Amino acid sequence: MNMKIKTCHASFSVEAAYVFSILFFSISAAIRFAWVQRNACLAAFVLSESSARCAHAEEHYLPETAELSQINAALKNRLSSIGAFQNAASSVQKNLFEVNSSLEHDTMQLHVKQRIYSPESTMRAVTALSEFKDKTMSCRGGKHYASNTE
Repeated sequence: MNMKIKTCHASFSVEAAYVFSILFFSISAAIRFAWVQRNACLAAFVLSESSARCAHAEEHYLPETAELSQINAALKNRLSSIGAFQNAASSVQKNLFEVNSSLEHDTMQLHVKQRIYSPESTMRAVTALSEFKDKTMSCRGGKHYASNTE
């Protein structure tokens, strides 16, 4: 039984080329993953910043529709500077108590809901209610009908 074992020999340069190609592809995959995560983080930050701007837009004294259109335009402008989100659909909507922001892209969907805390509006409402109460109390002769104290 005289069997010969066949072996394959390669030079060190060929083996090094295989090792380096695997190394370079893994490094490029890691860089690509980090870049995608960076873009997603930036888009989420820009969306939450626009939501906060809309929630605290009271000091600009613009009509609400003009303020919302400016915020939506600024949001689209900022998202266009992030490479992957140039054609993403985004919107900011405001109602009386909260702001709803959304971002829809091929790879992700993000929705931000933020409650509006506006102490100035609360103080205005309390002042208006107290003025209304004072006017109705003066019409009734100043008597407190709901009071249980003697």
